[in-house]
Amino acid sequence: MKELNVYDTSIQKEALINELKGNLFEFLVGQCLANSYGLEGEYLGSISPEFTDRLQTYELWLRENSPGLLEKLPLLAKTSAEFFKKNEVDNIDAILLVGKVLGGSSDQRAKEADLLLKKKDSVSSLSLKLCKENSFVNTKSAGARSFYPKYFSKQFPSARSAQDNLNHKLEEDYKEVSLALHEMAGLPPEESFGAAWKEAGLPLLPGQLNTSMNKRLKEHYYYMIQSFFEVWENLYKKDNKKFKDCMMPLLGFGHSDLIQLSCFYSGDYQLSFNNLKKAGPYRLRLDDSVLIPPKEGLSSFEMKMEDCSFQIRLKPMNKFTVPGLKVNCSLKLHKEN
Repeated sequence: MKELNVYDTSIQKEALINELKGNLFEFLVGQCLANSYGLEGEYLGSISPEFTDRLQTYELWLRENSPGLLEKLPLLAKTSAEFFKKNEVDNIDAILLVGKVLGGSSDQRAKEADLLLKKKDSVSSLSLKLCKENSFVNTKSAGARSFYPKYFSKQFPSARSAQDNLNHKLEEDYKEVSLALHEMAGLPPEESFGAAWKEAGLPLLPGQLNTSMNKRLKEHYYYMIQSFFEVWENLYKKDNKKFKDCMMPLLGFGHSDLIQLSCFYSGDYQLSFNNLKKAGPYRLRLDDSVLIPPKEGLSSFEMKMEDCSFQIRLKPMNKFTVPGLKVNCSLKLHKEN
């Protein structure tokens, strides 16, 4: 991790705050739950000393850089733990903070979970999210060049050929973008952003481009999301049930016993609402989903459900000068009346 007292921009500082608050929130929810079940000693004793030291470093940094957040985190964690226990009545025998326990954990359920909840005859995994209300919360990220085979080919063999066609479009349109931006920069035409672009000291990040260059780059992303949507829609219409089964890992449910607990706050870290979802009931919500095509100029499309919106968005791999793109899947949960 980057040194906690060093950041170059306000965006980087905000990203660091989000990372630290997420780690502290996970620990605090686990601690609150463990306390409510009389397991706090075992919970704290299972966490590695290295991670305990790291949490103390996070706390000190937030105390200097975001004291309001640090003050509110314990209350947000407490209300989230209480909300979970109110909705989950089964007794729990042990609680483990995933990835931070002594000796690690080999349980495959830990891949998407933040806490493992051990009961007498079973283990449940709990995924935790702390986010601002009305924001999209990331559920899965993947490379655009392998997305459809990875998540859909088991049910749809045609996903591989569709991906090949997408990759061809991506390569060809990337070349067109490179040619256009080189011309706009007064450089000899190139089908990729190589040494000449770097030697000229030109931007590598989309936000650093001038208005006209940024507009041309966004046209590339819009073209690609339209192509990406065409594949999504074709599979969706081919077999709706199989398609929605394939979607579950993209929604953050890589296995059926995962529970998602989300805590949403207002701008000043005041609790807005909690939300709890299980894979089975949530899969049924997809039956009433509506697919919304990408709007002109945007690089995303959505599936809308009664209580949430699922978004698929294409983004550059940080630097726009490489041909690959990233697929971000995210959810916006709506407050229940």
